[in-house]
Amino acid sequence: MQCTKRWGIAILSVAVILAVGYAAAYWYGNRPGSAVVVVMSPELKDGFLVISVVATNTGRVPLVYHGWPTFADLQVKTDREWSNVPQQYVSMRSTFDVLLPGGSLRYGFKVPQHVTHVRVGCPFETAGIRTWIFAQLRKAGWKRCYQLWMPMSGVFPDGTGEDVEFWSPETKVN
Repeated sequence: MQCTKRWGIAILSVAVILAVGYAAAYWYGNRPGSAVVVVMSPELKDGFLVISVVATNTGRVPLVYHGWPTFADLQVKTDREWSNVPQQYVSMRSTFDVLLPGGSLRYGFKVPQHVTHVRVGCPFETAGIRTWIFAQLRKAGWKRCYQLWMPMSGVFPDGTGEDVEFWSPETKVN
């Protein structure tokens, strides 16, 4: 009788720990995303102005970006009006990656020389614990673990998957 009672308490304790862990993972992925986008160091090269952009995840959830051609919106100002310009990347990252909390992503654009100001918008998708674990495995270079992880990953919640966009402030480049 005493042994049965201990097993019951042990099973109940494990169930409570798993439920609390799942709830914590679920709530982790439902936080809002946050990022800062900064335009840095304009340089003149080959008749174009080359701007560097840094996006930093300042929130607590991973941000997923989907690379070219939809990774950034570039707007330029000439004299008085703003216009969207086609993306002419100087450098490109992979077409899909995860920006972990505290992480930064740097890339560059070519813009016409006569531009006076620029703004860059970066669209992301918020993610949760499943994406965080996936990114940690990739970052550590554990390809075998990653292959094992994919079939099991559906067990973990992954947040809201909300589309969010963060813009740099208007930056004078000329």
